[in-house]
Amino acid sequence: MTNPLQAIAEKIRTSRKILVLGHLEPDCDALGSTLSLTMALKTAGKDATCYNVSELPHTLAFLNDSETLVNRLHPRKTFDCTIFCDSPSITRFGPLFEGDIKRFGTTILIDHHIKQKLFTDLAYLDPNCASCAELVLDLLDELSLPLTDAIAFNLYAAIMSDTGSFRYSNTNRRALETAGRLLDYDVNPWDVAYNLFESRSPIQMRLLADAMTTLDISDCGRYASVTVTREMMDRHGAEEYMLDRFVNYPRSIRGVEVSILISEDDDGKYKISMRSKGTVNVCDIARQFGGGGHHNAAGCRIEGSYEDILHRLTRQVEHTLQKHFKQPA
Repeated sequence: MTNPLQAIAEKIRTSRKILVLGHLEPDCDALGSTLSLTMALKTAGKDATCYNVSELPHTLAFLNDSETLVNRLHPRKTFDCTIFCDSPSITRFGPLFEGDIKRFGTTILIDHHIKQKLFTDLAYLDPNCASCAELVLDLLDELSLPLTDAIAFNLYAAIMSDTGSFRYSNTNRRALETAGRLLDYDVNPWDVAYNLFESRSPIQMRLLADAMTTLDISDCGRYASVTVTREMMDRHGAEEYMLDRFVNYPRSIRGVEVSILISEDDDGKYKISMRSKGTVNVCDIARQFGGGGHHNAAGCRIEGSYEDILHRLTRQVEHTLQKHFKQPA
């Protein structure tokens, strides 16, 4: 079969026990996609499990069927096939999948990120899609599985999230048409937007206030960063998911092309999130440190002292900026 969707659909039809999972620290696209696919497979009579190595973020508990997400699997349970969603790197799915993965059956990847080394038996990939949710909908169509209001809600939320409420440069005709199709179901755009963008906790807002005191704008004005330390997190009793969208604030500054969020992990590493207004490919920067992502949104983890990481990171950002602008960064 030359059509990858046909091969994937055929494998799913002949499978009974199916594992569906998204990347660790799931965003709305990863979780909305996996929950939707799992719900649809269950309606088809499959023994489908939605898994994530990370616990459910409180900010995404509004998604339908979120209470069914599991973050532990029986060590001897086997699957006929396993469907990985929303990341091209197997390390992003947790330690269960870093060794022998035979017990997970035929492996399938559904993803819209820039392709890296393929780790699955089958794959449906399209980096031109704004979200993984659009590809999941393609698969449901190929399987002739009906949409429900609950599934449509989750898929719409995933698309709205990954396009930044249809503001980011990845918003294209396909994303808008798909969203429009989903609105034929019982999906209220304001309900989705409220849960995604208008329901921050007091802790998040206080943490954001602290983070913004670290705002650092480069001399050239083309990149800016904010930092969240472990001490800030502990002082506010904050959790990792509360950092969602902090990286967008420096990008909103006039003239800034690249924004950076540096957040300190428990294990001595720093998580780096980067966003671009469109000119600069931040995925190229993230790849220099073993990460990845999209042209306008990417990330990585770096080990070392804060000062060393900041120096290495800004040097790479400046090198990349110099490729796009005549004047030196």
